[in-house]
Amino acid sequence: DSPHREELPLIAIARAKELSGHRFRGREVVIIGDSIYDVRCGAPHSATTIAIASGKTSAEALKAENPHHFFASAEDQGLLQAILD
Repeated sequence: DSPHREELPLIAIARAKELSGHRFRGREVVIIGDSIYDVRCGAPHSATTIAIASGKTSAEALKAENPHHFFASAEDQGLLQAILD
């Protein structure tokens, strides 16, 4: 959808509005990813960021980006609750 990851939240927000009629803002928007760039793209939009150490990026590097939530695995039982909160 865009070669620039920081543009993806706005694209997703626009699509969600088209489908739901609701303009999602701030913490209503949830960015889930396994790279520092996933965490970083949520910051300008005040989105909730959830980092999962399931890719090539180390847990330490992900934590250093200060995501709202961090999980060592996508199998962590707290992940679903973090998404729903």
